[in-house]
Amino acid sequence: GTGSVGMMIHEAGGTAGAYTSTFHRINADTNTIDAATDFATINWGSVGDGNWRMSAVASDPVSGMAYGILYQPGESGVLVRFDQDGDYEFVGALEGTDFFQAAVVASDGPLIYSAADGASGGEVRSVANVADLASIEDFATALTTTISAADSWTYNTNDGGFPAGNNDYGLVQDENGQEFIAFVEDDHLRIRAVDEINDAATGDGYWEAFDLGLIDNDSDSSWQGLWGDGRNL
Repeated sequence: GTGSVGMMIHEAGGTAGAYTSTFHRINADTNTIDAATDFATINWGSVGDGNWRMSAVASDPVSGMAYGILYQPGESGVLVRFDQDGDYEFVGALEGTDFFQAAVVASDGPLIYSAADGASGGEVRSVANVADLASIEDFATALTTTISAADSWTYNTNDGGFPAGNNDYGLVQDENGQEFIAFVEDDHLRIRAVDEINDAATGDGYWEAFDLGLIDNDSDSSWQGLWGDGRNL
């Protein structure tokens, strides 16, 4: 069998002042998501004022590291790097005070993430060579150390094409090795080629949509997925 094919982080568990993140493995043999009991639950209550929670997460298909964005309204998102033992370090603050909805790391190194401004619009942003960013020892310093976006592209969310609810980005490849960002919205799979993410198109046409028909997406779920890249994290 193929066994464990990836890891998922359950974000925003707990309550205000004690939000938590827990780790689960995706098991392709049993078609289940199993608690990773060898990974410690992380309580973010000791971070900052205690009201930070994990938002978007992404796995790096080259290094095997994972990244998450700690978030609370009105603050910059703080980027966190996880190793394969579940230990973490702070990296710095992402630009803006938007809601950091979804993220992915492409194989050539950039972190690409969605930052929404309410329900009317947002931006897709890119941070180059995220694995090369140095770690920062404490949260307070990380919050004031801005990670500049290499590129930023505005898009319109009124016409759809926005990873709403708790849907996260995934990274997929076609048979030619071209990489696409993908996410599920209701019963549609929406994709865009990584090398086309900076095109100026806005609205629903920004993402190519495929009707999945049979998907019953749970918009109330608080799962953020590290889409497996074949590594047993």
